[in-house]
Amino acid sequence: MRIRRASCTAAVTVTRFIRKMRGIAQAILAEASDGNLYVVKFGNSSHGPNLLFRESVGTELYRISSLPVPPWRAVILGKSFVDKNPGCWLNTNEQLARPQCALCFGSQYLGEKSFEILEILPSSFHKWVQNRADFWRAWLIDALAGHTDCRQAIFRMRDRGKIDAIFIDQGAMFGGAEADPCTFVAASRYLDRRIYEGISDLSLSALKHQVSQLDFDRLWQTINHLPSEWRTSSAIRCFSQAINTLAQSRAVDQTLQTMVQCQFGLADQGGTTFLSRKPVRAASPAAVQVGARTALGNGKPACVR
Repeated sequence: MRIRRASCTAAVTVTRFIRKMRGIAQAILAEASDGNLYVVKFGNSSHGPNLLFRESVGTELYRISSLPVPPWRAVILGKSFVDKNPGCWLNTNEQLARPQCALCFGSQYLGEKSFEILEILPSSFHKWVQNRADFWRAWLIDALAGHTDCRQAIFRMRDRGKIDAIFIDQGAMFGGAEADPCTFVAASRYLDRRIYEGISDLSLSALKHQVSQLDFDRLWQTINHLPSEWRTSSAIRCFSQAINTLAQSRAVDQTLQTMVQCQFGLADQGGTTFLSRKPVRAASPAAVQVGARTALGNGKPACVR
């Protein structure tokens, strides 16, 4: 199955509840009127009022960055569906709450019978991931765009031992639920840092060039076609801040340097340094902090929470 272009047009209707998904967004897995399965997220979840904007525009940001993401659509959640399926209701501190009957965000579920999907990949399988270099680009995009949580990905098993990483869950983009972009670069890294090691064809200068070529006008066009209730003033403001940061060459340089510090313990010198050097042995947290202080010269490691 090819990961197609995301779509913000032609909304479909949720027809069958399958199960509730894990996570604080309390998404559900449901079938829609087009016959496809979607991971559906509600506008009134506990993940902040602009969740649907962050999910849709964050997915489109990844798409224009040539990073693999599932197709998405606006999905209609009807009153009768919510009435008949209390399993989709939201858990609050006090009681169950009805999901908002409105347009929701639906990310197409990729767990088809013809492919095995893994949420967690053993490190011994990392060498079979065909697009491991994308994790570096995703980390850079996340750090610059104010992604406040660790990067989420799923892994699709193909024949002959090949594995594709697909990036999911953009709800923490553009400052997340608190509208407060995280300044700690390591916060948006994929949890298993070994996925970033031993890549043979990626350089810092190439990553910087890829970011400089992003077509932000296309993102603004996408926003213009979103449901009006998703395009709140606070969502637009946070998005604008993220785009301004992505467009700043100095911010890109500093973020790349900090990423190298976080991954290897010390910054390399020069903008064309390759990230493909042989992976170093895992340093202790203390060693990483010392290396970051030495490189930054300000006594405060930028990659430690």
